[in-house]
Amino acid sequence: MEIAGTRIEVLKKAGDFLRLGQITEAEELYQSAYNSYPEDPVIMHCLGLVYAQKGYNGMAATLFLRSKEYDPSVMDNYFNLGTVKQREGFFEEAEHYFQEGVRISELDAPVTIQAAAYAALGGLYINEGQPEKCLEYSTRAFQLMPAEHHKALEWVKFNMALAYLEMGNWRKGFREYHDAVKRRQRQNRNYSTDGQTPTPTWAHQKNKFVAVFGEQGVGDEVMFASCLQEFADDSKHVLFECHPRLINIFSRSFPDIECYPTRKQNTRMLPQTDKIEYCIPIGSLPIFYRKTNVDFPNHSGYLKADSERVLYYRERLAELGPGPYVGIAWEGGTKSTRYDLRSIPLKWWESLLQKEGRFVSINYFPGSKETAAKHGIIHWPKAVDDLDEQFALIEACDLIVSVNQSLVHFAGSLGKKAFVLTPYGAAWRYGIKGQKMIWYPSITQFRQANRGDGWGNVMIELCREYDTFLHGYHESNHNRARAISPGSEEGAGDR
Repeated sequence: MEIAGTRIEVLKKAGDFLRLGQITEAEELYQSAYNSYPEDPVIMHCLGLVYAQKGYNGMAATLFLRSKEYDPSVMDNYFNLGTVKQREGFFEEAEHYFQEGVRISELDAPVTIQAAAYAALGGLYINEGQPEKCLEYSTRAFQLMPAEHHKALEWVKFNMALAYLEMGNWRKGFREYHDAVKRRQRQNRNYSTDGQTPTPTWAHQKNKFVAVFGEQGVGDEVMFASCLQEFADDSKHVLFECHPRLINIFSRSFPDIECYPTRKQNTRMLPQTDKIEYCIPIGSLPIFYRKTNVDFPNHSGYLKADSERVLYYRERLAELGPGPYVGIAWEGGTKSTRYDLRSIPLKWWESLLQKEGRFVSINYFPGSKETAAKHGIIHWPKAVDDLDEQFALIEACDLIVSVNQSLVHFAGSLGKKAFVLTPYGAAWRYGIKGQKMIWYPSITQFRQANRGDGWGNVMIELCREYDTFLHGYHESNHNRARAISPGSEEGAGDR
């Protein structure tokens, strides 16, 4: 009993460290306990949690598997195995463990555990091209969970919002997306001068003094900015807290909106704060302006690059030789946002890079300049690192070719023609089928047909379209040359 008591005390203390985020201290205690109790499935599982939090998913999986072998009834092993496998991109294995968790939970587990099992399985299908399955299992989770415990599934509603958005059900999707603010799954703001009274959320009240604030990545902020002018037209005055890297672009593009580069700052005391009547996150504006497909404008760009810098980059590009000038990006995301799916090594690009054109890197990852140089691609660091410069370079190019990353949003917001290489199971912004991207009329997508496919067939299709682009490019230049030639009818008519 004394040994068992010591074990329980160690587990409790380590668990407290883990809940407080003191990972190192928790790891030391769990490792010490594992040395003393090497066949204890609970300690194995807890140590696995530590490694999962540290991102050591392989080690975590090994411990969860070992724990499951000793005691198959430990339900969390199935959920956590599914989670770490999902993080590493092993979809089929993750699906297997989540489904096993559901099956075992239905044998004799409480309904709350069954509901959690269905919720975990539903979350697997986000950004996997199967939003219907996410909705099916998430709905089942709410059906099983007693009403008094629904709060434990609040996070599932955000998954359901993303599923609706993948399906193009904008009305339901953006409403749930917005409600996540109330559930604190997205950031919020308080502009009251006393710092205590919550600022009311804007709900389409007309002719008011309002604040809108950016959120998430710079790509999302640019995408949602397509709603800003409509928002400003409905308002008396708008203050916009944007990402500091985007301040020049937004100020130039929306002269009637008061822009501040303060979205990442802790203080919210802006000029005229006392006049703010309502506020709203920029990702919630589509509730009012993007309810159906027809609400997405067929625009030719809503952001503006610096015209002087555009001219500068056109001159630099011309120094490389005759066009067309093509900006490319081959990496996207982070490990947690599926870098593996969203990145395509340049060896896959050879069929495109061998074609006519001057290719310029707009890839923002470390080592891009060196990687580009190995393939004969120009990379100007300042033109990538400074977003105002990057927008100017994009505008100066004739075409953009990119994987799923922020460059897609930048090119689309400028109305620049772009070819986008989209993996199977992309984020909701890219939809789940078709070449068009509803946010940006100037973009054409080339998709992987199945999970696990390489990029060979996609590149063949893209190169075929690139040949069509080349034909149009040369024909346009030829017509332009004829129009300005003094000996041509067109030229004579212009004089």
